[in-house]
Amino acid sequence: MYQNLLDQSRMGQIASAPVQTTGGAGAARRVKRLLLSLMLCAALPWSLNAQDLNISGTVVSADGEAVVGASVVVKGSTAGVVTGAGGSYSITAPANATLVFSFLGLATKEEAVAGRGRIDVVLSESDQSLDE
Repeated sequence: MYQNLLDQSRMGQIASAPVQTTGGAGAARRVKRLLLSLMLCAALPWSLNAQDLNISGTVVSADGEAVVGASVVVKGSTAGVVTGAGGSYSITAPANATLVFSFLGLATKEEAVAGRGRIDVVLSESDQSLDE
């Protein structure tokens, strides 16, 4: 049966009727493009936040002792943490941020994140004396 139809088609005996379209395939393509564009626009805020990094490290004094209780703050913001046991810390900050490390009696130090995921810091003795 199918062979007869195939042979008739080859010989031009079956007339093909014109196919009318109401924009089905073209409209579907346009809708898909629109939906894809909307999804990309909706995902844009998350991709901008993807530039935040989890940064960890340790803070030690000039003699190599861990500094427990040192302050680690993202410069220009209120985001900050305090170092724990062994002088370790973990903080989330933008890839282009600057971290400020401080501890009473030691000099404050600033370190640019510059896309790094680990920043170890040595705080030296402060030149300033405390008022009595």
